[in-house]
Amino acid sequence: MTRQLLPLLFLWATLLSLGCEPSNQPVDDGPVSPQFDIIFAQDIVHSVTIDTAAGWPAMLAAFLDTGSEAYREAQVTIDGSFAEAAGFRIKGSVAEGKGKAEKKYAFKLNFDYFGAERLLGIDKLHLENNKPDPTSLREALASRTYRAMGVPAVRVAFAVVEVDGEDFGNYTMLQDVDKRYLKDAFGTEGHADDGNLYECVPPGCTLEWAGDKMSDYQFGSGDDAQGLVLSTNRSDPEKNDYADLINFLDVLNNTTDAEFEAAIQDVFDVDAFLRWLSVAVAIGDFDNYLSWPDNFYLYHRPDSDLFVYIPWDHNKTYGGKKCKGSFEATGSTVAKPTCEVLDRPLVDRILAVPAFNEKYLSYLSEVTNKWLTVEQQQAWLDELNDLVGWQIALDPTSYHSEEEYYQAISANPSTGSPPNLMDYITRRRAYLVEELELQ
Repeated sequence: MTRQLLPLLFLWATLLSLGCEPSNQPVDDGPVSPQFDIIFAQDIVHSVTIDTAAGWPAMLAAFLDTGSEAYREAQVTIDGSFAEAAGFRIKGSVAEGKGKAEKKYAFKLNFDYFGAERLLGIDKLHLENNKPDPTSLREALASRTYRAMGVPAVRVAFAVVEVDGEDFGNYTMLQDVDKRYLKDAFGTEGHADDGNLYECVPPGCTLEWAGDKMSDYQFGSGDDAQGLVLSTNRSDPEKNDYADLINFLDVLNNTTDAEFEAAIQDVFDVDAFLRWLSVAVAIGDFDNYLSWPDNFYLYHRPDSDLFVYIPWDHNKTYGGKKCKGSFEATGSTVAKPTCEVLDRPLVDRILAVPAFNEKYLSYLSEVTNKWLTVEQQQAWLDELNDLVGWQIALDPTSYHSEEEYYQAISANPSTGSPPNLMDYITRRRAYLVEELELQ
């Protein structure tokens, strides 16, 4: 039986168990769509087939010659479910108007870009090439650890991708942080999914106070916008003036120390942030606000009237990105989670409050002793490796060899960067256990 047929049979069986037939119609069925559980299932390797209207060679040539990452129309089939006219584009590096040639390109699908219906409950989907990760498993392993601590990390799954009849190999599928994600993560009660979602678009967002105007935080417009970019409610004049974000940043930066503990809890979900921070420190996730800073979103929940920190992009976790400025080889120190000398008020001011710092240490201890144990991480890693490891190791389009894959998931002493997964986990946990005993 072919690997493409297995996901299709699984899909039909699951849909029949739910009492429904496959459909491309929008489903607004509460906080967690059953269709999301199907498309991001981690017990199968999904099949993604993309047939472009323009042809892959022409699409690639346009990217390499002009740096164009424009969506092109394509027919997309995922595990047997079909989208007639989806948007399909390359996600790549562009410099001086030229696209960078890659052995394996990352992609993004936008199912309603050309007016088609969403597919299996989703509007957008990322197909990541895992270039910086020789295991291709960091994204999934990090997501499991975050979600175990109640952090709303995006869903992750694995897929074999075919474009215009050509086998492009194994990819990691990521849920997009969009309106559908908000519904999935926060539900719909109290219009929890109708708030303002701000994406931190490089070159970065320190969340320092810059002024009381929208232009102080978003630079440029349209596809060229940078900074904190509003991605929902953009056409709503009652919501798109950045007033909520400016108020949050004002409280964060300008409230006196004496009033800060109470004031920040009126505008920000501190507890959720401390949960994220504890996991980020534990698993060495420094490609985010703790370092550069980017790869995060801020979401203003209408039901609680609080901002929430949403993480993104975890393929450099578990030591995949070094923590500059830290004397600890496995990453940041417990007392100083940030990796750069620049100010990070969202971390610095919150951890300066004794009650918040105590809660952070409590969560870090929970992660270390429950979810970062060698036994738990090895069990998750074994499960992922049993599912997709042989395909990753033998993927002819991969940046890494079979030998490099098996070395990269092992506990063997690391000799390069990124470190071997189980070696890093063992060393990072040992450091945290010792350090937490001193706190």
